[in-house]
Amino acid sequence: MPPLEHHRLDHKDMRTSLSHLPAEKQQELEQIADLIDKTVQPELVILYGSYARGDYKEEKDLAPQRWSGHASDYDILVAVSDRTTESDAELGRQLYELCNAHNFSASSGPSSIALVT
Repeated sequence: MPPLEHHRLDHKDMRTSLSHLPAEKQQELEQIADLIDKTVQPELVILYGSYARGDYKEEKDLAPQRWSGHASDYDILVAVSDRTTESDAELGRQLYELCNAHNFSASSGPSSIALVT
């Protein structure tokens, strides 16, 4: 069987800042990063997915009468030195509440946060 073909940017093209995003998105992600830092003291936080690539979709970009599809959410990988189920669940809950409380333009919750050791 042939190897899988990966469609990704060369590592030289990997973004290391949020400068490709509008200021509003940058501010939202800074608030999310602050909450992550306070909750689990991460070794590393990585934004991946459509917001990292810059091809995200907002609700206004989608057809009102659609059969499928949804607005993009923030996909975040959090590397921690020691992981507990409680911190994983707690972080997801707090991020979901933060995004809802501040009416962020994109959501983030348990399904969009991945904790790894």
